[in-house]
Amino acid sequence: MTVNGWVPIDDYNTMIFNIDRRRGMPGVDVLRYKDGTPVDGLARPLEYLPTTTDWQGRWRAVMNRDNDHGIDRAWQRNGSFSGIRGIPLQDQAIQETMDPIVDRSMEHLAASDRMVMVTRRRLLDAALAYREKGELPTVRDNPALARVTAAGDIIVPKGQDWLEVYEQTMTERYGPNAIDRTAAE
Repeated sequence: MTVNGWVPIDDYNTMIFNIDRRRGMPGVDVLRYKDGTPVDGLARPLEYLPTTTDWQGRWRAVMNRDNDHGIDRAWQRNGSFSGIRGIPLQDQAIQETMDPIVDRSMEHLAASDRMVMVTRRRLLDAALAYREKGELPTVRDNPALARVTAAGDIIVPKGQDWLEVYEQTMTERYGPNAIDRTAAE
């Protein structure tokens, strides 16, 4: 199981927490194909710069915006879309090459981005409720409400309703109360 959390520190910086119970296991630091061959460019963990006394002086990747995230143009021409080694570093590159505050007014999200949409709506509603009524989200005092929150993927056979397959899959994985349609509306 892997859990990732992006926590804003201020308007311009975010701390990313990665919790992976398998990462400390032998041989798991490199993602591998079924035949055991390492997947090129997906080795973990990242290499980090030395720690400094600056308040942001810890856990800074060696490959970063200052060195174009280590883009390997030859590898990019011959097999890698990005030329950046490692999914975490690719994510970091995409995030860092945008302006610190992104204007999302022209953004067009797809159905696969539903969680992004629901999360943004919930955060906005929570901020407005706090500003207007001093109310905090219920989950603050009852964290069990988020117990079955999980990401994942499913393959839906052609012609089947993806939402029905998703609900069936989530119910099988997490129990009959895993899907609460009223919570997302």
